Amino acid sequence: MPEYIDIFDANMSPVPPYKMERKEVVKTMHWHHTFDCWIVRRDPSGDKILLQLRSKQKINNPNTLDISAAGWLQSGERHEVDGIREVEEELGITVDPTDLYYVGMVKEATDRPGYYARNFCHTYFYETTHRLSNYKPQASEVDGLFEINISEGIKLFSGEQQSIEITGVAKDGQTYQPTQRTISTSDMCGEHDRCKLTKYYLKIFLLAELYLRGHRPLVI
Repeated sequence: MPEYIDIFDANMSPVPPYKMERKEVVKTMHWHHTFDCWIVRRDPSGDKILLQLRSKQKINNPNTLDISAAGWLQSGERHEVDGIREVEEELGITVDPTDLYYVGMVKEATDRPGYYARNFCHTYFYETTHRLSNYKPQASEVDGLFEINISEGIKLFSGEQQSIEITGVAKDGQTYQPTQRTISTSDMCGEHDRCKLTKYYLKIFLLAELYLRGHRPLVI
């Protein structure tokens, strides 16, 4: 079944024909809305953010670490209500939209080889007590899930450290097995844009730290 996407100009105004099949949106490079959910967890060893390891089969940024759960909003969907579909599909958990905290919209635009984006990224935090074993990753989309200490992430994305250790599960055949990795910014999805140009990951980790300390309001 074709997946239709509402299309816009850079000012978020709808443009004819107002919706297209997803593959046509990529070809024509129209702007569209996405839902980005960063999952955070309190832990005595250090508060954590969940990262998703993108499938090796992805056209854009395969085998890189990305937002906990994210995706394009389909035609007629609203990010504040329908975006949780992405979390449930990719991670296999149920989320109540009222438990999400909206930190704002980020405009992301790049035509870098292997990475297309014309996104209005509606960005949320979701606090959970789920451990890695509680998730049921979507095998076709997700090759692994990793937790990263927020304080360590800040050091990595600020340039204070060149690499850090993360713990997670990664696909091994038909199952997901516990594993550890040493990562640098080169392992992140959209490294050039999100780590160097916009400092997107650093902003997210700084906001997540404030969020778990109870600071409100927050905006990216």
